[in-house]
Amino acid sequence: FNIGISTKKENAADTLINSEYALDTSKDLGSRHYEIFDENNSSFKDEKKAIEYLKITRELVVQDMIEPYFQAIVNLKTNEIKRYEVLARGVMKDRVVLPLHFIAAAEKLGLMTSITKVMINKSFDFFKNKEHEFSINITERDLLDGYLCKFLKEKLDFYKIDAQRVTFEIIECLTLAKNYTKIIKELDALRSMGFKVAIDDFGVHDSSFGKLLDINMDFIKVDGAFTKELKESEK
Repeated sequence: FNIGISTKKENAADTLINSEYALDTSKDLGSRHYEIFDENNSSFKDEKKAIEYLKITRELVVQDMIEPYFQAIVNLKTNEIKRYEVLARGVMKDRVVLPLHFIAAAEKLGLMTSITKVMINKSFDFFKNKEHEFSINITERDLLDGYLCKFLKEKLDFYKIDAQRVTFEIIECLTLAKNYTKIIKELDALRSMGFKVAIDDFGVHDSSFGKLLDINMDFIKVDGAFTKELKESEK
């Protein structure tokens, strides 16, 4: 058996929650352990922070506070903007919440497809009367749920967007997914509609190089860690 212990708090619910945190930590250490909750313990702080962001993420989605930010991709030789990358941000009254705080929470809550739909809807609305190309991130869950093609067809018709202006970015570790065959089929369907497909942050994640060849990608985005030390050729 395992035991989680917490000193009594004024709020009984806080006492029980802290005891639960301690119990979970005790279980991680194996059987026949006890753990005493400590506010200053970094692992307890991290877990409480994660729980807090679950609540924040739910609020961001339910209250429609996920907004697209647009990062320009510039040709360094001509200074011409080639395209825009669409980035998700949580916009609350007192702060902007970065994806690193709500994406993992959204995955746990089953809300990733809701965020993707919001990003597509708001991005299409923003670019409907513009000419630039733009890219949007999609996830394994988006590809496996099978809603994308129908949803995108409706949005293309509604906003009068040319599909060739839109690139969907995926991470390379999707090549290791159990449902890889279904993912490839869905990506092929998107390309048949005119959309482009790109690999994001290439070189950072685990991948199967053999399977990467199965993805009819239009381009890859090499992670900055591999390019920041490159010097301009003297030629």
